[in-house]
Amino acid sequence: MIFTPHDRIQALIFDLDGTLLDTMPLHFAAWRETLRNEGILLEESLFRELGGLSSVAIVDALNQRFSRSFSPMALAVAKDRAYLQRIKEVKPIGGVARILCRYTGELPIGIATNECRAVTSLTLRSAGFASLVQAVVTSDDVDHAKPAPDIFLECARRLGVDPARCHVFEDSDSGLQAARGAGMSVSDIRLFPPDEAPQGDDGCPWEE
Repeated sequence: MIFTPHDRIQALIFDLDGTLLDTMPLHFAAWRETLRNEGILLEESLFRELGGLSSVAIVDALNQRFSRSFSPMALAVAKDRAYLQRIKEVKPIGGVARILCRYTGELPIGIATNECRAVTSLTLRSAGFASLVQAVVTSDDVDHAKPAPDIFLECARRLGVDPARCHVFEDSDSGLQAARGAGMSVSDIRLFPPDEAPQGDDGCPWEE
């Protein structure tokens, strides 16, 4: 995967789940386990349909879909507990991770995610990326999660960079909408070709 920022780009901002890190299978397993305990079988197609939403927004959507009345916060906490049991399985998405590592020290790097702060912090530390980013903004830090632009605008503010000079990497429609709403250029990683295996010589914190 080749990425060359234009001269006007002064910061890079990465979504976390499904963009920088291959966590989506783990989140699916965690949601499936949590909902199975409540008598609901979560199909992968529905999980993908809800991709990019915050956990609370996912529970709201599930309540509507299945005519249930789950507490969004309580069910999200149960799901997070199931996810954290799997956190050691987190792996980077090679091509995107290489871009982050390539520009670490050259451009400010931020993370902008709809995940909560506690899970985000543990995920970044587990994957070895926590020390490579200068700003982390989560759904806990703003009033409105993606697809609203708030998370990206706050990330740009913390990086000290004009939003128009930030470039975003995303993997969901809601994330793309949020980044564009913030006035940022954006790469949809779903359009990137499959990555070759990581080479292990580019300073990235993965193990071969």
